[in-house]
Amino acid sequence: MAFAEGSKGLAPQNAGAHIKTMSEQQSIAVSALREFRMYHVSMALQSCGLAPSRTALQNIICGLTVRVRAKGEAKEPGMRRIETLGVEGYEDKSPQELSGSMCQRVGLARAPCA
Repeated sequence: MAFAEGSKGLAPQNAGAHIKTMSEQQSIAVSALREFRMYHVSMALQSCGLAPSRTALQNIICGLTVRVRAKGEAKEPGMRRIETLGVEGYEDKSPQELSGSMCQRVGLARAPCA
């Protein structure tokens, strides 16, 4: 992830904040913790974790559509991530049609959108 961030200019490696310990997490109100996790935390899974029934673009924008954004609104940031990570032309392909490295890129593109 650090290579993708640095080489594509997504975010500096020292950007953001994190909660280090369980006691720090427990000191935050449940509603604030839920909001923090929903809007400020993303994951890129090593196994990609792509939904096989969705296209690459649908996998990327699934987090945005869960947050009550219309699909039309979510498509633009999804396409920006596709262009940033060099997956242009593959947005309508299913994960089975992508190579392993392309699946990794789609997973990386999904993380900031989720």
